[in-house]
Amino acid sequence: MKYTEGYIRSIEEYKLEAFVRQYHRKTSSSGLDWKQLVQYAASHTVNQYFSLPVSRRTPEAIAHFVEKYWTNRVNKFQSPEHFRLIKMNVTAKLTRFLGQAKHLTPMVLFESFPTYIEELGLEIAYIVQALSVNAAGINAPYTIHKYAVDVTTDMLLLVQHLTVVCCSKAFASLPQSIVVNCVTSGCSYVCYAKDMDLEKSLDYIRLMVSAMAETDSIQDRSRATGFHPAFLDEVLS
Repeated sequence: MKYTEGYIRSIEEYKLEAFVRQYHRKTSSSGLDWKQLVQYAASHTVNQYFSLPVSRRTPEAIAHFVEKYWTNRVNKFQSPEHFRLIKMNVTAKLTRFLGQAKHLTPMVLFESFPTYIEELGLEIAYIVQALSVNAAGINAPYTIHKYAVDVTTDMLLLVQHLTVVCCSKAFASLPQSIVVNCVTSGCSYVCYAKDMDLEKSLDYIRLMVSAMAETDSIQDRSRATGFHPAFLDEVLS
């Protein structure tokens, strides 16, 4: 993150997420917690899974990748039993989510797009976990897929507006939909193009970056401004 005369000029997506998480819980940052460690394992598992040919995308492959990237820092969890249960639960949820997407062929997979937002005078390093194209052609509609551990209303709000702003600049169009899969609850959340508004998303990012620079609470300020995530209610399967 870079500052110039009190203004943020560049920032990474994960720092925006950490900021939202910190103020949502009204706590200060104290290093890695178990959710961040689980996110690391889940992200690598998704990346490795979609890098395989379809014939090798099996539940056994998912279990192997989870085991490979899972943390051994048991002390970061509430107890050894909590450590074990979270690992079993995340493995099961990833097996279901990825199994349902077995034949998906992402056009973009865990790539970082440093995107300059002229309206904000700001560069954001935005990471696309997975982007799938929904039809043939140069300007085909596409979907952004995200697999996350810590899914709250505030995080969905960030995902929605950050994706709209960065995709509009990086790909010159908005996604047809944004799908967020929570690997702890098993819920999926979907935001459709009809609920995306570039100007509102720019306003939200501007507000949040300003709050970061001032070390204010983005939650209090965003609620006062009337921002609400457009994701549909959670879908349980």
